[in-house]
Amino acid sequence: GNFSARRSRLAREQIGPHPNMLRVVQMDSSGLQSSERKAVSRRDPAGTEIGGNFPWVGSEYLLRIEHSVHPLQWLNGLTTRLCSLESLVMNADGSFSRPEDATPVFPLGGLTLYWRWEPAKERIMIDFWKGSERLEWRWDELAPSKDLRFPSTVPDWMGTGHVGSRTFDYSLLSAAAETPRQPSGDIPSMPGGELAHWLD
Repeated sequence: GNFSARRSRLAREQIGPHPNMLRVVQMDSSGLQSSERKAVSRRDPAGTEIGGNFPWVGSEYLLRIEHSVHPLQWLNGLTTRLCSLESLVMNADGSFSRPEDATPVFPLGGLTLYWRWEPAKERIMIDFWKGSERLEWRWDELAPSKDLRFPSTVPDWMGTGHVGSRTFDYSLLSAAAETPRQPSGDIPSMPGGELAHWLD
């Protein structure tokens, strides 16, 4: 069926009479397998549910700011280098950590970032908080790639940062696909249909 429609069913769903359990579909070298794990229940200061047990949780991502002479994008690229945010991990509790030692990335500079899955938009939303106040003028959106890149089992994310009325683009790329793991040559990508099945 249509990829977008199938993806909307998500990788997490309530099962049986146990609302504190999630059904998580994961992919390994042998194909698709399902597992059940306890949900991490956490909410941001406004009471909105954040994080969750999704397949991309715990995977390392490389942050890439799109090249541009636009001052806004240059500033964010500089900030990224200064804060050493070349790579990060999304955690089940909605927080971010550094992959090399699992230390929290935030709070940083007085700001804390939380991620959440937005079913209506089929994307991740990242909210910026200063203490108990959410910054209405600053948020990010992450749209998943339609294909998985071999050998990664998680999608890349195309990011749009919102700063007031302005925006800038960046990507979160699966580190597993960016790190050479086999001799150079044509590396096949996973068809979108398989990704849709994986997210069912």
